[in-house]
Amino acid sequence: MKKCFLIVFVLLFLIISFGFTSDLTIQYRDDGHGKVNDNYITPCLKIINKTSKSVALSELTIRYYYSKEGTSPESFHVKDRYPGRNRVTGTFYEGYLEIGFTSGAGSITPFGHSREIRLMFHKDDWSHYNEANDYSYKFHLTRYSDNDTITLYKNGILVWGREPCENIPVSSMTPIPAKPPGEDEPETISFIETDGMVVIEAEHYSKRFPGKYRAYFSFWREIASLAGSSNRSAMVAFPNRGINLGDATYGPGMEYNVNFRKTGTYYCWVRMWGPGLNDNSLHSGLDGIPASYGAKGMSSRGFGWKWVNKADSVVTFGVESQGYHAVTIWMREDGTWIDKILLTTDPFYVPQKAGPEESPREFPSIPESTPELTPEPTIEPTGEPTPGPTIEPTPGPTIEPTIEPTMRPTGEPTPGPTIEPTPEPTMMPTGEPTPGPTIVPTPGPTIISTDIPTVVPTIEPSADPTVEPTNVSTPVPATTDVPLPDPISLKVQYQCGVSSGLTNMIRPYINIVNTGETDVPLREVSLRYYYTKDGATDEEFMVDDAPFGGENVAGSLMPDFLQVDFKPEAGILSRQSETGGIICGILRSDGSPYDQWNDFSYDPAYVDGFADFTKITLFVNDSLLWGYEPDGPTPPPTAVPNESVFTGKN
Repeated sequence: MKKCFLIVFVLLFLIISFGFTSDLTIQYRDDGHGKVNDNYITPCLKIINKTSKSVALSELTIRYYYSKEGTSPESFHVKDRYPGRNRVTGTFYEGYLEIGFTSGAGSITPFGHSREIRLMFHKDDWSHYNEANDYSYKFHLTRYSDNDTITLYKNGILVWGREPCENIPVSSMTPIPAKPPGEDEPETISFIETDGMVVIEAEHYSKRFPGKYRAYFSFWREIASLAGSSNRSAMVAFPNRGINLGDATYGPGMEYNVNFRKTGTYYCWVRMWGPGLNDNSLHSGLDGIPASYGAKGMSSRGFGWKWVNKADSVVTFGVESQGYHAVTIWMREDGTWIDKILLTTDPFYVPQKAGPEESPREFPSIPESTPELTPEPTIEPTGEPTPGPTIEPTPGPTIEPTIEPTMRPTGEPTPGPTIEPTPEPTMMPTGEPTPGPTIVPTPGPTIISTDIPTVVPTIEPSADPTVEPTNVSTPVPATTDVPLPDPISLKVQYQCGVSSGLTNMIRPYINIVNTGETDVPLREVSLRYYYTKDGATDEEFMVDDAPFGGENVAGSLMPDFLQVDFKPEAGILSRQSETGGIICGILRSDGSPYDQWNDFSYDPAYVDGFADFTKITLFVNDSLLWGYEPDGPTPPPTAVPNESVFTGKN
């Protein structure tokens, strides 16, 4: 039986490895202008072929994952004049739309891509979808970018993306059952209990398994460089959609194999952090049996990293036999962070700060209990010359490091700049016609366009011959109107990432919208988010996501505001476009809370998507263009942009 399991496991690993080495990717943009509550869904897709061979479209299928919310039948359409639109098929399944191609759909040329495929699907009763719950939806991707939450299959084999069960698609969509107590057959590296204690970093799990039902699209995600975490890394129940599962274990889980040498009662401690009052609880258990039911599960009940050992009462595990047991963590509320797990037989032990160092780990061939495995050749009736124990070392060490890279497909070989048109001489579109002499103030970025008409009277003394030199740069007569570049017109949209007034992380989501006709280099733009520091503790700035790369966003923490700047690599914000969501955060190094009610730029009413917001200021080359500062009673008149083509509440 063990040998059969090993063969299946290795074959599954080879299939997945083969799939993820394929050079086919999906690029996506949102065609719904960031609206999360609409009566149709409009993903736009491209398939990128990075190989030197043509790929037949009929061999490919795409899955777009979403939540239907209702029982109405649905309809699928291909928008615009996509060539061969009648050769694109759409089939609805529970939890996703599968897009396919007929045999006459053609192929993708070597190092080429498919044409833009603009899709639309809707319910036949035209009731609304809530796209905030949708796994594949990315409101901030308004220009084509890699999207690994949309999966691509070639001849039925996954070649791009992550299925929503979790980051590692080994388990398909079936939860992995817990091993019965005392079963000495660990599939991966295990932790060794020593002197009645075992300490585990949360990110060093043996395996993860997906959620079900309401938690179908939730999974545990590793976040690096978190302030105060013991290994500069922790696990987060992602995405944060406000789910609370109560006393249930159908949330996504993480399993940790432990080799217990000492039996008895173990007291369970978890080092965790709840970013909000509704994002701070989880469940723990042993061998698939939860031990933290009651009250609110294991809850941080405070701010910053906290060691927690209670639910309704102290959480304990009864280890009745030596050998391998599975310690399991389940999501109770999404958004919860977990850093470390500690089990001890000492009822009076209380871990301090980051706790002890992590316990040693072992490979399957190393544990002291290996003598117990020697009678198992009786399980192998075929009399194979190579006994099972010699094969066993290959799964753990070989698969562990190989699967992890496939969690995050190398998805940014064709970044936005290849799709977003490079700035051309269109920096001088047809603006308001003004007489030739007004070319003098051509520092087009001068924001106050109202100054231009004041130059008009200077045209009158045109009879004076001295006017001629001012028109040298213009190949047309002085009486001809010369168009000037339109003034820069940018605005800021905001979404409140953490609505709780008391929180240990301030999380503004920001979108910059260019409503004008002038391309703007982002390196010339800076933003200011005003807040109160409330103490002298050191702070850190972090970027979770930015369409042009979080590494191209810089944050400077001033006494009463955060200034966000952009590196040259952030690129150009084209006319009539937007950056998409820039998701950032501010937190203290000691994890102490902020009181956001004192913050000028905080507004918990803005939680349903991006909307225009004037309490975050925007500067271009140090000149205020949008918003008003805390000491300003009203926004400057020049900060009010033209009517935007993008939706959102005002």
